[in-house]
Amino acid sequence: MVLLHAVIAQATSDPATPTDLIKLFRESHAQLTTSFNLFVGAISTIFVVVGILLAFVGVRTRQEVQQTIQEVKLSVAEQVRSEVDRQIATKVDEEIGYIKKMVGREAAIGRTQVDYVFVAGEPERYPTEYDLLDARGFQMAPFLYDPERAWPESHVFVLDLMTPSLSPERKEALVKEAAAKLTQRRRPTVLVIYVKGIIEAVNTFPEDFNYIMSNMRGTLISAVVDAAQITQALRSQ
Repeated sequence: MVLLHAVIAQATSDPATPTDLIKLFRESHAQLTTSFNLFVGAISTIFVVVGILLAFVGVRTRQEVQQTIQEVKLSVAEQVRSEVDRQIATKVDEEIGYIKKMVGREAAIGRTQVDYVFVAGEPERYPTEYDLLDARGFQMAPFLYDPERAWPESHVFVLDLMTPSLSPERKEALVKEAAAKLTQRRRPTVLVIYVKGIIEAVNTFPEDFNYIMSNMRGTLISAVVDAAQITQALRSQ
């Protein structure tokens, strides 16, 4: 507009000289340059502000993401820790239960009175089975069989029909006599019959009569351990 007014003014007045025109163009160019520089400066300022805002938003976003990741890590770690604690507690409870059973079984063995019945008189030397049971921790005592003799109030009786040489008929008779003696007792007792082969007399036992069969040395100790637990349980009722 300044340039236009200047031109109009020059048109209505005296004609401009070349020097005046050059001066006028120089002033106009300077004004345009100044305006352009101001515009560029304003645009640059806007970009700087926008850049700062974007950078700030970016930092906030990264911080939020990092915070979220950290929270997830902590949550997962807590869940894993809780699960590990639960598994450990379960395993410990199982081990404690197993130890309690073992302690209870060993305590029952130490309290159990076992009479080892010798049906052919007192031997010169006790059989290996007797020594093994004694070493296992039972309260062992030899019992010499006598039909007229009263049977003690022991927890378990081991009727040894394995080590002496006996006829099948004699074995059957001894089992019947032992069962008859024990059924007359007031306190629960378990009879462990140590014998090879089949004993028909067990088919005549009362239903509530407690007995266990064993036909070899390796199972005799387990049979007496089971008998001890049964007797202790029955007597504690």
